[in-house]
Amino acid sequence: AGDPQTLRLHLLASLLPPPATPKEKGVGVSGSTRGTPSRESVPHARGAIEVVVTALCACLGHARYPQSRCLGLRLLPGFCVHVSSVRTIVDAVVPVVLRLSADPDPAVRCAAILCLTDILKMLPGDPSATWDSRAFATES
Repeated sequence: AGDPQTLRLHLLASLLPPPATPKEKGVGVSGSTRGTPSRESVPHARGAIEVVVTALCACLGHARYPQSRCLGLRLLPGFCVHVSSVRTIVDAVVPVVLRLSADPDPAVRCAAILCLTDILKMLPGDPSATWDSRAFATES
């Protein structure tokens, strides 16, 4: 008996893998020391996490309550750690987070800025080839 968006976000939270240790952090971490199978041993898992990230971004854009948007923004970096495609992060995630950084609610704006810094820290050292994406295109 709650907001459907909040329920979806809580469902996505239950799918979130455990947090990465400092030496496991980074885009496209493939192995794990927790006894779980790596993404190489589960071929469909590589694309599955990208679907989850895309679905979470779609939910964030339409979440009714600020608490739902904040929860989704807190979940997003944890999922992005496991995304192997920098292009997916830059094209699908960053535009949504940038849009939420202009949200009317101050808690959402704060969560968006924290999320954006976490996500940008995950990108490779010089992602200049990816900066031509629609996330940074100027609208005319």
